[in-house]
Amino acid sequence: MKVDVFAYGLLMYADVLFALTGKTFSLEAATLKHYKRMSFVKEGWPKLAVVLPQQGASVSGTVIRNVDSKTLHLLDLFEGVEDDFYCRSRVTATLESGLAVDAHIYLGTETTGSMTRGVWDEVEFLRNHRRHYMDVVIPGFLNEIKC
Repeated sequence: MKVDVFAYGLLMYADVLFALTGKTFSLEAATLKHYKRMSFVKEGWPKLAVVLPQQGASVSGTVIRNVDSKTLHLLDLFEGVEDDFYCRSRVTATLESGLAVDAHIYLGTETTGSMTRGVWDEVEFLRNHRRHYMDVVIPGFLNEIKC
């Protein structure tokens, strides 16, 4: 079974997805209504994106098309679902074409929601942390889950 995933942070980028999964996916720009992207702040970590429900707000992101179950499990591990940082849920996202698609999403939990501080700065994250995730965090994560 393959599903679509709405990504709104680091997973929006093809190079990051490839580094994490070793796979190339079709990505489509999309919008998610009635949610807001915030900064999740945890000591020692960069400010990460987290999405929480909020009427009237919207989040721009990317729909990752046709994600297989093995990759979805890997994303669950990477997003810290077992550690209660994010929970995988289902939403309806709207593609640029106007087509509505059912997609999985990693939403903030009560844990992450209590640690949000302002709106996530995508440009700052990409400039200051993307390379570290590509070179250190993702390879470390992949080595850890192989053990």
